[in-house]
Amino acid sequence: MVGILNLLTIRPCPTVPDVRRRSEEALKRSAEVDAGGISMKVQDDKVVLEGGVRAWHERGVAERTAWSVPGVTAVENHIRIN
Repeated sequence: MVGILNLLTIRPCPTVPDVRRRSEEALKRSAEVDAGGISMKVQDDKVVLEGGVRAWHERGVAERTAWSVPGVTAVENHIRIN
């Protein structure tokens, strides 16, 4: 053996405040959702979405946005259609 090449990268585990901040920022960046009607709770690595949106599509976008945040392993979507 001539040598070893280690390409592993260790990333720190996201904290609850970090997941909350990233989730809120992602939701605000989404142009397809009126984020003002959605509240978000973060419990460890789970995001709980509540509130109301105007269309079924917005509900799905909000859920997909929550799932896209690093560190999120579960999403509960309780958003209602107004």
